[in-house]
Amino acid sequence: MSVKVTILGCGASLGVPAAGNFWGDCDPSNPKNYRTRASILIQSETTNILVDTTPDVRIQLNRHDIDKIDGIIYSHDHSDHINGMDDLRVISYVMGHPIEVYTNTDTSESLQKRFNYVFNGGYGIYKPFLKLNERPYGVNKIGDIEMTWFEQDHGTCKTIGIRVGDFAYSVDMLDLNDAALEALKGVKTWVVDAGGYKLEDENLTTHASLGRVQKWVEHLGVEKTYLTVQTGRMDYDVLCDELPDHIRPLYDGLELEI
Repeated sequence: MSVKVTILGCGASLGVPAAGNFWGDCDPSNPKNYRTRASILIQSETTNILVDTTPDVRIQLNRHDIDKIDGIIYSHDHSDHINGMDDLRVISYVMGHPIEVYTNTDTSESLQKRFNYVFNGGYGIYKPFLKLNERPYGVNKIGDIEMTWFEQDHGTCKTIGIRVGDFAYSVDMLDLNDAALEALKGVKTWVVDAGGYKLEDENLTTHASLGRVQKWVEHLGVEKTYLTVQTGRMDYDVLCDELPDHIRPLYDGLELEI
């Protein structure tokens, strides 16, 4: 079965440019430095799976003409990964039923508390437009797409890493335990958080650094690695010059066949 992954966004929590048109160290003349918040779309011929609903999700879905979503995976409950969920209301209504949401227990409980009206309706006007499903780490299936979820350490919480075939997605991740590294064995294409960029290990709090990612890539023998959660400190061309050919920065809109 052919599966395609589209990089809807590869920016960190502020996006690039940040509000106020602050580009940081990124060259505004390079369109690959324009980054919406980190999200991907996993597609087969019959199934569309959205990973996270960022504050930019309306722009992301419209840009790629996506009007059907068969499932949403929430990697965790941080605002830059969930706060766009209201924009899914129209898609749900047009589809004629709530969109299935899949996540772990902690994230499910948080979403239910913070967005009760989304899942249960409310205010006398909203119908439920998302439906929560708690899933364990390990093998999961949404539509006809099989995957493996593995636990990641994000410093302040645990996040869901996703493997589909020889592709893996590790968003918002500080560290990986032995079980996660075992789940990543044999991966050929890896989209991985390197938002810590050049920080030393003792100064990392929530996102892995380039150095840490490079050690994992070498250990796992990954053929092609793409960096996501890119901040305003991470200029696209500078990254291309700094990194070996098998590790590349991402840009919004890149498509990967897996």
